[in-house]
Amino acid sequence: MTELILVGGQNSENLKKGEAWGAYKAGIIVRLNIDSGATEVLVEDSSRPDIIKDIPEIGTVYKAATLVDKLAFVCTTTELIVYDAQTWKEKQRISSPLFNDLHHVLPNSNGNYWVANTGLDNVLELDSEANVLKKYCTCAGEDPKSFDDIDYRTVVSTKPHVTHPNYVFTLDNELYVTRFKQKDAICLTDTTRKSFQVRAGNIHDGLASGDLLFFTSTNGWITAFNISSGAIELELDLNSLYKSKEPLGWCRGIEILENGNLVVGFSRLRPTKFRENVDWVSKGIGFNRKLSPMVTRVAIINVNKPSVVREFSVEGVGMNAIFSIHLSA
Repeated sequence: MTELILVGGQNSENLKKGEAWGAYKAGIIVRLNIDSGATEVLVEDSSRPDIIKDIPEIGTVYKAATLVDKLAFVCTTTELIVYDAQTWKEKQRISSPLFNDLHHVLPNSNGNYWVANTGLDNVLELDSEANVLKKYCTCAGEDPKSFDDIDYRTVVSTKPHVTHPNYVFTLDNELYVTRFKQKDAICLTDTTRKSFQVRAGNIHDGLASGDLLFFTSTNGWITAFNISSGAIELELDLNSLYKSKEPLGWCRGIEILENGNLVVGFSRLRPTKFRENVDWVSKGIGFNRKLSPMVTRVAIINVNKPSVVREFSVEGVGMNAIFSIHLSA
């Protein structure tokens, strides 16, 4: 039996034009059995910190998580949460005035946390008491965001972002981050290391498996690099595997099954995001704009004989956005 843990968000029915984080009303964690197709909601969290309770533009959503040692490390836009990944009971919740639009959290060997602090274009290292131990700028040169007495959790948007860092991972004990705008992954702890430059679409994830490092691109591509040489070993256009002209959705979240198949997440595009996004057009895929975007779902992909093996919609259990996918502990 193979079970997956999906982490993401529920849409808000009260979304108004111009709102950003308010697009979501709850963070949600779902267990999916890919043998039977059965789904189970493990966590549904609509809580909001007191500091933002009077700011309707800031909603609740779970971004990319990390599952390790029977614990789940999850982030909202303003908080870091630790769950017991067996019982799904909350163990810890911390926050910092420097948090703005968190996208991913990764625990490290020192017992601290690295977080992709997207709104401030940096990566923070924090201890369990939310003390900031180190700040890594993801921009070339000085950090463009000032650090003063502002509580950045209450700032609705800091866009435009310079890099939009969205995922952190390690290779050989060195810290890397993906940069959405630059379509690359760079090393923050050893700047002499080569970066990984994706050619197709804006980058997400950073999953190492054996000699390969996998990334998703939001326009429906998978890229895999040889970790040692840095050479691209795989570029797979998932759009080409579908006969439909419907937009696939926002491609984000990846996991590798025991048989070598990939599991990829697709989040249904909202009408505003659909109109704003031009990546599919620029890549010449030629979808029909009059058709509605495809549903939020998980797809199993055979990369050896490129094909879609099976798909599972998760909208029926209230999941409207997928940010990360994990093998169940």
